[in-house]
Amino acid sequence: MAGRNQLEDKLRYEANHDPLTKIGNRKACFDKLTKLSEQYQWLYYFDLDNFKQANDEYGHHIGDKVLKLFADSLTEQFQKDTVFRLGGDEFVAFSNDSPEALPQLRAHITNKIEQYQVSASIGNCKTKIEQEPDEILKQADAKMYRDKSRSKSHR
Repeated sequence: MAGRNQLEDKLRYEANHDPLTKIGNRKACFDKLTKLSEQYQWLYYFDLDNFKQANDEYGHHIGDKVLKLFADSLTEQFQKDTVFRLGGDEFVAFSNDSPEALPQLRAHITNKIEQYQVSASIGNCKTKIEQEPDEILKQADAKMYRDKSRSKSHR
């Protein structure tokens, strides 16, 4: 019976975690979004800038390394069970820290990946229990795209 329980635990873990970064995946995010929105006031949405170029220039093994390093930086800044990889180079995290310190947050989470000319655009949204999970993510994603537009215009 112990072997079966271990297998079930392994399958549950694999179903809810990104195999590359070992953080929660999109499914886990949506499964926990309502509960996390009750516990945390803010949702942060991250998208890596210039990731494709770094992947093309340095190779996929470096692209994988960038994703792992970025996930590690997020879990240093946020609690690991509140950080998720939605797919590709998009991540989210829940926090009670307000967004006033976005420049410091950006500096911390991109420190390990700057050597590959990769940075991050950040969006955020105040979580509301009564709001649909898709709507919360959509609002944070829209702010992230505004941040991405600003950073491109300042290059």
